[in-house]
Amino acid sequence: TPGRIEYVVVFIQGHDPGLVSSRIANVTSIVAESGAVVMGVIGALVVAAFGVPPSSDPGPRARANLISTLHAQLPACLKIVHGAADGHHGLFGGGNMFAHTFLVPEFDAILSALSRLEFGRSEEIIRR
Repeated sequence: TPGRIEYVVVFIQGHDPGLVSSRIANVTSIVAESGAVVMGVIGALVVAAFGVPPSSDPGPRARANLISTLHAQLPACLKIVHGAADGHHGLFGGGNMFAHTFLVPEFDAILSALSRLEFGRSEEIIRR
Protein backbone atom coordinates (compact mmCIF):
# COMPACT_ATOMS: atom_id res chain seq x y z
CA THR A 1 0.00 0.00 0.00
CA PRO A 2 1.55 3.35 -0.96
CA GLY A 3 1.62 6.19 1.55
CA ARG A 4 3.65 8.62 3.61
CA ILE A 5 5.78 6.71 6.12
CA GLU A 6 7.15 8.37 9.23
CA TYR A 7 9.96 6.19 10.51
CA VAL A 8 12.18 6.04 13.59
CA VAL A 9 15.33 3.89 13.61
CA VAL A 10 17.05 3.53 16.99
CA PHE A 11 20.38 1.91 17.80
CA ILE A 12 20.92 1.04 21.45
CA GLN A 13 24.34 1.16 23.06
CA GLY A 14 25.60 -1.61 25.30
CA HIS A 15 27.68 -4.76 25.40
CA ASP A 16 25.88 -6.52 28.23
CA PRO A 17 22.96 -8.54 26.82
CA GLY A 18 20.83 -7.97 29.91
CA LEU A 19 21.34 -4.20 29.74
CA VAL A 20 20.63 -4.06 26.01
CA SER A 21 17.52 -6.21 26.48
CA SER A 22 16.26 -3.86 29.20
CA ARG A 23 16.88 -0.83 26.99
CA ILE A 24 15.10 -2.52 24.05
CA ALA A 25 12.11 -3.12 26.34
CA ASN A 26 12.13 0.56 27.36
CA VAL A 27 12.39 1.78 23.76
CA THR A 28 9.65 -0.51 22.45
CA SER A 29 7.35 0.47 25.32
CA ILE A 30 7.90 4.19 24.65
CA VAL A 31 7.32 3.61 20.92
CA ALA A 32 4.05 1.76 21.58
CA GLU A 33 2.84 4.47 23.97
CA SER A 34 3.50 7.10 21.26
CA GLY A 35 1.14 5.37 18.82
CA ALA A 36 3.88 4.12 16.51
CA VAL A 37 4.32 0.46 15.57
CA VAL A 38 7.52 -1.46 16.25
CA MET A 39 8.21 -3.02 12.86
CA GLY A 40 11.18 -5.04 14.04
CA VAL A 41 14.05 -5.54 16.43
CA ILE A 42 17.33 -6.82 15.02
CA GLY A 43 20.13 -7.09 17.54
CA ALA A 44 20.27 -3.67 19.20
CA LEU A 45 18.37 -1.98 16.35
CA VAL A 46 14.71 -1.02 16.75
CA VAL A 47 12.72 0.06 13.67
CA ALA A 48 9.37 1.78 14.18
CA ALA A 49 6.89 3.65 12.01
CA PHE A 50 3.82 5.84 12.19
CA GLY A 51 1.06 5.63 9.62
CA VAL A 52 1.20 1.88 9.05
CA PRO A 53 -1.48 -0.49 10.35
CA PRO A 54 -2.41 -0.96 13.08
CA SER A 55 -1.32 2.59 13.99
CA SER A 56 -3.53 5.52 13.13
CA ASP A 57 -2.29 8.54 11.23
CA PRO A 58 0.16 10.39 13.46
CA GLY A 59 -0.50 13.81 14.87
CA PRO A 60 1.63 16.66 13.54
CA ARG A 61 4.23 16.38 16.33
CA ALA A 62 3.99 12.66 17.14
CA ARG A 63 7.42 11.74 15.77
CA ALA A 64 9.13 14.77 17.32
CA ASN A 65 7.51 13.99 20.67
CA LEU A 66 8.67 10.37 20.45
CA ILE A 67 12.27 11.43 19.74
CA SER A 68 12.18 13.88 22.63
CA THR A 69 10.82 11.24 25.01
CA LEU A 70 13.41 8.67 23.94
CA HIS A 71 16.27 11.12 24.49
CA ALA A 72 14.84 12.23 27.85
CA GLN A 73 14.35 8.72 29.20
CA LEU A 74 17.47 7.07 27.75
CA PRO A 75 19.99 9.89 27.32
CA ALA A 76 23.40 9.14 25.85
CA CYS A 77 22.69 5.45 25.12
CA LEU A 78 20.68 5.83 21.91
CA LYS A 79 21.34 7.15 18.44
CA ILE A 80 18.31 7.84 16.31
CA VAL A 81 17.60 8.57 12.66
CA HIS A 82 14.03 9.57 11.94
CA GLY A 83 12.08 11.15 9.17
CA ALA A 84 9.40 10.77 6.56
CA ALA A 85 9.25 9.55 3.00
CA ASP A 86 6.78 8.38 0.40
CA GLY A 87 6.94 4.60 0.49
CA HIS A 88 4.93 1.43 0.81
CA HIS A 89 3.76 -0.71 3.70
CA GLY A 90 2.24 -4.14 3.86
CA LEU A 91 3.25 -7.77 3.58
CA PHE A 92 6.52 -8.30 1.75
CA GLY A 93 8.25 -11.57 0.94
CA GLY A 94 7.27 -14.84 -0.60
CA GLY A 95 7.18 -18.57 -0.11
CA ASN A 96 7.10 -19.31 3.60
CA MET A 97 8.52 -15.95 4.70
CA PHE A 98 6.36 -12.85 4.85
CA ALA A 99 6.88 -9.78 7.00
CA HIS A 100 4.59 -6.83 7.65
CA THR A 101 6.92 -3.90 7.16
CA PHE A 102 7.55 -0.73 5.20
CA LEU A 103 9.82 0.28 2.34
CA VAL A 104 11.19 3.78 1.85
CA PRO A 105 13.69 4.90 -0.80
CA GLU A 106 17.36 4.86 0.14
CA PHE A 107 16.98 3.02 3.45
CA ASP A 108 20.72 2.38 3.22
CA ALA A 109 21.27 6.15 3.61
CA ILE A 110 19.27 6.00 6.84
CA LEU A 111 21.52 3.23 8.15
CA SER A 112 24.62 5.11 7.00
CA ALA A 113 23.52 8.23 8.87
CA LEU A 114 22.84 6.10 11.94
CA SER A 115 26.34 4.63 11.85
CA ARG A 116 27.92 8.12 11.71
CA LEU A 117 25.97 9.49 14.67
CA GLU A 118 27.33 9.61 18.20
CA PHE A 119 25.25 8.13 20.99
CA GLY A 120 22.90 10.69 22.51
CA ARG A 121 22.27 12.30 19.12
CA SER A 122 19.57 12.14 16.45
CA GLU A 123 19.26 13.17 12.82
CA GLU A 124 16.20 13.83 10.68
CA ILE A 125 16.01 12.79 7.03
CA ILE A 126 12.96 13.95 5.05
CA ARG A 127 12.38 12.66 1.53
CA ARG A 128 9.73 14.21 -0.74
